[in-house]
Amino acid sequence: MSEPSDAPATPASPFADLAAFVALPRVAGLALSADGRRLAVAVQTLDREKTRWQSALWEVDPEGRRPARRLTRSAPGESAPVWAPDGSLLFTSARPDPDASSDGEDPKPALWSLPPDGGEARPVLTHPGGIRAVAVAAETGEVVVTASAMPGATDAEADAERRKQRKEAGVTAILHEAYPARYWDADLGPATPHVFWAGALPADPAAGAERPVVELRDLTPDAVPPAGAGGDLRLSPDGLLLVRVESVPDGPAGRRDRLLLVETATGESRALVDDPLAGLGAPRFSPDGSAVVCVREAMSTHDDPPDHTLLHVDVATGAAHEITPGFDRWPSAPQFSADGTTVYFLADDGGRHALFRVPAEGGEPVRMTTDGAYSDLQVARDGSALYALRSAYDEPPAPVRLDPRATGQHPEPLPDRGSLGALPGSLHEVEPPPPTGRRCTPGWCCPRARPPRTRRRCCCGSTAGR
Repeated sequence: MSEPSDAPATPASPFADLAAFVALPRVAGLALSADGRRLAVAVQTLDREKTRWQSALWEVDPEGRRPARRLTRSAPGESAPVWAPDGSLLFTSARPDPDASSDGEDPKPALWSLPPDGGEARPVLTHPGGIRAVAVAAETGEVVVTASAMPGATDAEADAERRKQRKEAGVTAILHEAYPARYWDADLGPATPHVFWAGALPADPAAGAERPVVELRDLTPDAVPPAGAGGDLRLSPDGLLLVRVESVPDGPAGRRDRLLLVETATGESRALVDDPLAGLGAPRFSPDGSAVVCVREAMSTHDDPPDHTLLHVDVATGAAHEITPGFDRWPSAPQFSADGTTVYFLADDGGRHALFRVPAEGGEPVRMTTDGAYSDLQVARDGSALYALRSAYDEPPAPVRLDPRATGQHPEPLPDRGSLGALPGSLHEVEPPPPTGRRCTPGWCCPRARPPRTRRRCCCGSTAGR
């Protein structure tokens, strides 16, 4: 007769134990290779002590035939995967550089490259302020990055020296001379985000050879606190142009975003879209680099909510036209199709974050998916498929493959590290009937519905203009 064990029993399901539920893997950051044959995702899991999350990169088969396999492993973790045209996988990580001498400081996030045929990853770009965002030219593989730089630092060496002097002097105070001083729960400054041009990354050096140093050229030398040069940035396929979001003052205590177009060879920039009545964001180049699609968010007032729409912008002339007129949803994350004739985007609709498509010249958007919330949309360059992460109340985030032309889609998840089986219980959607016995008055609309742009549906089912 066996003695009773004091060890806790393993729960039959992660939903039967709160600790097991919290420890479920978390999937984010989907990236598709240029040839469409490889998908990478960042998967977060709890460390051995169950005290913090660690992120690692996994490869997912786009066809769904092979199981997912792990690509990276380190204590600091890896994130923000992006594929270069040669098949190498770029990512950011604060893992220590094996070839660098330790100065006792914790390593800053650097840009690493994993060879296309496997092997050890190597650091390719570093900066004293750490590498944050990365953009890669789809055809040439040239790279731009975002990193924080101290005021007055003209290069990486000067930036490192200023940080060292500040630490040795015991200075932790921040002098704010402009608004804003904080973003959510974090103080801004003293360093400011800058955009740096790295160009084509060097090849892996031969054994025993010295690793080449990549010189970063500041494309935003005049960036000043508090906003600096952060925001979305995208390179044209040929790497000659960069489009980025710049935050500019709007009134005594407000800010709005505009789009800047930067020539990477010279650093010269011009405003591509600068609308005093709206903010611009989420820019993406067309496959031939001749156009940009972006999101325009009209400023809200005391009487009207903000309105989101998509703009198609000609790069050469700056001429812009709306491609979702009358669409009473808020489009986000637009991307061109492989041939540039269609724009795919995401938008909230009926309690879902659905995938839509619309002709690039404008027209009526078509909803392509049924249930779930989609994110991290990826378009195959040959036009054969779309990929995204989908989640729902009863589905954890998982990569899926979509048909670029079909509607009413709810595809099966691709095998990945965070996949789960059938969930316990059942989910039912309940829609209450509209209120009755209430008189509709001008300017009042049903609180359950998102206000359309020009007409509002009242509680009685009729529409009232404003």
